[in-house]
Amino acid sequence: MADARGLAAVSATSAFDVCHVGVVLRALLFVHAVVALGAGFGAPGLEGWALRAANASAVVLPAVLLWLVIGCGAKRLLGGLPLAGQWLAAVLLGGACGIAAAWLASLFEADPLAPARVMPWLAPALAGAALSAAIFQWLLMRGQALLPAQTSARLAELQSRIRP
Repeated sequence: MADARGLAAVSATSAFDVCHVGVVLRALLFVHAVVALGAGFGAPGLEGWALRAANASAVVLPAVLLWLVIGCGAKRLLGGLPLAGQWLAAVLLGGACGIAAAWLASLFEADPLAPARVMPWLAPALAGAALSAAIFQWLLMRGQALLPAQTSARLAELQSRIRP
């Protein structure tokens, strides 16, 4: 029970703390690595892989940046939710950002009159939700790892105030 309360306290204070350059770079690198791996499936050679990876990166970059900007801007609001609510918000936000980025990419398609695909929003929504869940889990684990260092720093500060 104490461990669950500790996890909730960590997630409330630091899970959506994505306003740091290091966090942004790590999130971008992670998502682009997943995209590069996924582009290799069924790619006809190195050129085909590079073209697929570049096209997918053009969709992924705005989605990840949008997720991070919204997470940074709403970190107090989202951090105040219970842990299940934070998970739901992170996954839904990831799905919405995936759909928004896919819509943005569809504006620049070479053939806008191409026949409509069935549920063209499903793959970007699922991919955005899955990747945001992975990033959110990493952020929770990062918050748990930082907790002992923060607690030790607070204890040292209090001890220095008691015995100057």
